[in-house]
Amino acid sequence: MNDMFMSRAMRFFIAITVSNIWIGLYLTGFSALHWFAYVTPIFLTFATFTGICPGYIISKILFKNNKENE
Repeated sequence: MNDMFMSRAMRFFIAITVSNIWIGLYLTGFSALHWFAYVTPIFLTFATFTGICPGYIISKILFKNNKENE
């Protein structure tokens, strides 16, 4: 389970990305968007603060790599 945590560099990258998404949502207007538009930034914000990315965990489960491909 320890390999499911992200490095600080990855967390910083996600923080910059999610900041851009939140700014875009703010400039568009929070009331003008469908609720589904908030799913991605909420997951990325969670990943930034905790270091645990649900999408990364699901991807690793679905696409198991062989040791020779890593």
